[in-house]
Amino acid sequence: YMTGFKKILLVRPAGEIGLNPHVRDIRVPFLLKYIEVLLREHGYQVVLLDEWIQSVGLEKIYIDYQPDIIAFASAVEERDRILTFARRARGSGKVVIVIGQDASAEPEVYLQKGTGVDFVLRGESEFAFIQLIDSLSRNGVPGEEIRGLCTQNRIAAPAIVEDPDCLPFPIYGLRELNKYLYYYPLPVKRRAVFGQILTSRGCPYSCTFCSPVIRESFGKEPRLRPPGSVIKEARYLKGLGASVLAFADDNFTTVENHVLGICSALGKSGLNMPWTAHARVDNCDEDLLRLMKDSGCVQLRFGIESGSKKIIKRLQKTSDPEQWSSRACEVFRVAKKIGISTVAIFQAGCPGESKDDLKDNLKLARKLKADIFQLCYFTPYPGSQDYKSFREKINGLESKLYHYRLPLINLSKVSGEVLQHHYHEFYRKLFLRPIFLFTHVVRYGPYYLFNVRILMKLLGQIWLVLK
Repeated sequence: YMTGFKKILLVRPAGEIGLNPHVRDIRVPFLLKYIEVLLREHGYQVVLLDEWIQSVGLEKIYIDYQPDIIAFASAVEERDRILTFARRARGSGKVVIVIGQDASAEPEVYLQKGTGVDFVLRGESEFAFIQLIDSLSRNGVPGEEIRGLCTQNRIAAPAIVEDPDCLPFPIYGLRELNKYLYYYPLPVKRRAVFGQILTSRGCPYSCTFCSPVIRESFGKEPRLRPPGSVIKEARYLKGLGASVLAFADDNFTTVENHVLGICSALGKSGLNMPWTAHARVDNCDEDLLRLMKDSGCVQLRFGIESGSKKIIKRLQKTSDPEQWSSRACEVFRVAKKIGISTVAIFQAGCPGESKDDLKDNLKLARKLKADIFQLCYFTPYPGSQDYKSFREKINGLESKLYHYRLPLINLSKVSGEVLQHHYHEFYRKLFLRPIFLFTHVVRYGPYYLFNVRILMKLLGQIWLVLK
């Protein structure tokens, strides 16, 4: 490889799935954002192209910028597009690197002969990326010590950032925060500009459907940022115009002391910013929920997955599937009582799922009385335990996997027509209840007045799922 290069292009591509009409939160590409700052600190010229939010596409940026190195953040639905462009770039003498979730799950797919990919960096590759670029720039070859580095002759274990507080804060351009959106309505009377923050990494749970493809971090051991650092980043984001904090951790409530520390720091900070997060019902009790509420929490999202004990056990969602539904009902009851908005996320089409199991979904959803409901189709993404179990059935369809599309591989005991009917019935029977509509308009009407673009997007979504 050449040495002495300076120009690097980082890309988060958006193709068929990115243009899918289903509402999809636009989350910050944290891995690319951290790498961008580190590259600048090391003296490299770098352009970050996030096709999810930028109107200028990859073709034009590539031609105009003429990078020495191009690095793709991989998503399973973008495999084919990445590999097609990698062959073109490699044919022009560029170094091609693939990082991110999908390449971490299946690096060998990207490194097959003729793909055009030179290197894959698995896992949390922020520091490994800088090491690789420095080594290539100096010597023309990668260093053997680089964690997570994969080539055609070597597949390494995913890298882990042991201390996430060693990373610099991501940087944002003028008005860029406006483009990174959560579409869940909030019980606040203000225009929502989301400041997204990762406060922790790692998840100790063993859900069979979970995969690096749908997570922000790697590893089972939780690694936590100190509250002071989180508050400092929150101040920085508020200075850029953020009006709502969105903690983007895979599970914000994994470590109770971490939550307690951040809530205490938020209370003392004077920031006065409402915040949201993803949580688990088996991590929460009334005392913790009240503390979160007092520090500014306005909404929590919970992966409920199913109302069927059989399915919860099959998914290994919890060590106590018998109590899962009752625990969820209690947490949602308390959250409603103290004024925290709730989002309940379910799945349909799980392995072995029957019509009775689908009915249990709807029964539990009704009991929860959540502010927002969401249903997705079970999808065994690469890197998950279920992907390994059903790999022969999935073979060749990986790039078509998407949890908001009727599954091409139906692993349940019901037909695709029944799943699709359940999907539409789930939304109709929950959202079209007069009491739900009245309560929703009263609680979220002011939010929609300040956030018309979110309202219009959600109205389009309602039309899609109810028609």
